[in-house]
Amino acid sequence: MREEADQLAWLARELAAAAEASPEPLLRRLPSLPGDALEAEKRLTHAHGHLRAGYLQAMAARTSLRWRTPATGRMERFPGSDFRYDHAYDRQHAPQGLEARLGNIFPHRAHAAQLCASGMSALHGALQALATLGDERPLFALASYFETHTLLKLSSYANRWRRPDDSAELAAAIAGGECGVALIEPVQYDWLLGDCDWDAILAALARSPRPPVLLLDSTLSGGCPRWASILSKLIDSPAPLVLCARSGLKLDQQGLELANLGVQEGWSSDAALLARFSRAARAARVVSGSGVGWEQACQLAPSFVLHSACLEDYSRRIFASARRLRGEVALSGELFAQTVPPAGGWDVPFVFYRLRDGGSDAYRQLAALLEAEARRRGLSWQMSGSFGFRSDRFETILPDEYGKFTPGGVLKVAAGCYQGARFEAILDLLNELASFDTLAQARQAWKAN
Repeated sequence: MREEADQLAWLARELAAAAEASPEPLLRRLPSLPGDALEAEKRLTHAHGHLRAGYLQAMAARTSLRWRTPATGRMERFPGSDFRYDHAYDRQHAPQGLEARLGNIFPHRAHAAQLCASGMSALHGALQALATLGDERPLFALASYFETHTLLKLSSYANRWRRPDDSAELAAAIAGGECGVALIEPVQYDWLLGDCDWDAILAALARSPRPPVLLLDSTLSGGCPRWASILSKLIDSPAPLVLCARSGLKLDQQGLELANLGVQEGWSSDAALLARFSRAARAARVVSGSGVGWEQACQLAPSFVLHSACLEDYSRRIFASARRLRGEVALSGELFAQTVPPAGGWDVPFVFYRLRDGGSDAYRQLAALLEAEARRRGLSWQMSGSFGFRSDRFETILPDEYGKFTPGGVLKVAAGCYQGARFEAILDLLNELASFDTLAQARQAWKAN
């Protein structure tokens, strides 16, 4: 708890510096902490929301006078930098002050980076740009996220993409020269949290008569050192172009969601090929309005945004909480069938628990039961989608809601970035829930309390 209080004081100063304002108004939003640990953490949860609101209000005072289509020649300085901007209208804005933070961590390869309005728009722009490079071979997607599948169905690859069953099938397609683009999620967003056999992919790339472009969605991997190691090997492989797209909304922003953000980076030993791709991707961003506008760029000005060490540290703390949620909830009753372990020992920022009797009604009842019991115990435990928040959240995902690669439903608990009294109370609640044999038994026992 004390660590989170110190972190919020640090964030208040960083946010104030970005707004080029005194930190005192934001620091005054931080609460005094009572002796009751649960109440103290409730105040801290409210406080980081108030910090966010105060900062965005301060930044709005700076940005609101600039029109979406500003007067020609009117230059604006990006907060905390010497970058000055002059664009005809907002969707033309190229956030150089932010993109400069995405330095080339593999300097022996040419590098290009651009920021987009979301992780999905970063992926969409990459697909649009790849379609201009002239390779008519199909795209193989070892990926399970339902929106990625929707995106592919709407893209120029709509009639020439397929989902391999596993890494072996993808490796065979690469080795045979059949694959033009290999889209891979290092940890797949399905209810098995499957991974990729990278040794097989690297061996296939080495054998391929015509290696594919690699397009990697690393959203779930955050600042994981293991992912950086794998990426280094892929960049040194025969793949002509290695692209990474990810959401930058949570883990890159210390869980504050200051503004929507997607990150797209590329590396190649062929600088001319990378330049062709980058020009097309930037054109796609401008004409589709899927970039980061002036107002959003300013909201993202704090120095911790897109800072690799901050990303790694925040991800590490989220992953540590998730490991405890996965390892310290004992399924001693019959209610739950499984705590889903990520394949290959990967870290992920959330935990899946699967009911033994997993119909839609059961997951709806489970959500209502958890909300009521958390409220009865005085826990500020919110139900919401996504992951990477500063405090723990949960949601229930109904069977078949996301398509055939995510059959059945799950209880998803998104880990927070610190482990205080509320975290321990959530562990106690989940362990008690997992000791029951049925939802009816849990409901009766908790109602009696």
